[in-house]
Amino acid sequence: MIREVNKLSIDDFKSFVRVWNSKYPIDRWWREKYRVPFNSKSHRSQDLFAMILEYEEDLMYIEIENDIREDYEVATYNSGRGDWLTKRESTKKMSDVEVDSLFDNIDIENLNELDENGKQTITI
Repeated sequence: MIREVNKLSIDDFKSFVRVWNSKYPIDRWWREKYRVPFNSKSHRSQDLFAMILEYEEDLMYIEIENDIREDYEVATYNSGRGDWLTKRESTKKMSDVEVDSLFDNIDIENLNELDENGKQTITI
């Protein structure tokens, strides 16, 4: 009697849950995000359309965050490798137009001049 609920076995119930999660993956995502048990009162009161909108909004913000990260390369520290000696903390990626503009504006007449530390400088 315990293993049956209205003539459904536990295996039938597990199969139903697997099919449900396959058919409605956003519902599964939402339940995990808010820690809502399957078929609970809170779960049954939700609207799938609202879940889909929230999911799409989350994806949009993840994409924005990824775009921001791609604009700035963040150096990571690897112990014992000496990377901090050769890598900068972060660099801003430049567009082709910005690179071309900087290149076009290099003052090659002063290319061989040295600064006060004896290093070669490029005046832009």
